[in-house]
Amino acid sequence: MRTLVVLLGLGLGTIFAQVDPGQQATQQAIQNSQQAMQAAQQATQDAQRASEDAARAAQQASQAAQQATQQAGRPPAPKLATPRAAEPTFSPRPGKFASAQNVTIEAATPGATIYYTMDGSMPSESSEVYKGPISLKANAKLRAMAVAPQYTNSKIASGNYKIRPSAPKTAAIF
Repeated sequence: MRTLVVLLGLGLGTIFAQVDPGQQATQQAIQNSQQAMQAAQQATQDAQRASEDAARAAQQASQAAQQATQQAGRPPAPKLATPRAAEPTFSPRPGKFASAQNVTIEAATPGATIYYTMDGSMPSESSEVYKGPISLKANAKLRAMAVAPQYTNSKIASGNYKIRPSAPKTAAIF
């Protein structure tokens, strides 16, 4: 069925046009579809902008966190450790001996001064300075340390020397 539409023009008289109701519905559907597409495009653009904004905000937050961590939690520059002087060594090595021993003390650190004691007390820089072999004729607990410029003092070396001269052999008389 067709609808007769009367349009009145200004001073032009009356214009008659026929409009098909199916055509009118199709045109309305096309307009609605176009409006829906425009709305979808606008929503897509809005979503893209929001996503870009969120990505920028996340990047800024990450950078701010890194800066804060570097400023607040930056570990101090490592201190260069002062090397330790080498621990002295004894020769012969501590142990049990049947006769007196001449003990030498050495330290591998260049320029080291060796301080020692023979009574088991802890050596210090006021103890005896090692100058050459030490003659041990009786039991002794030898302790020594090395001291050198630009080094921390060595660990204390310690050794027990047991000197037991053998008893003279006597012949059994019957």
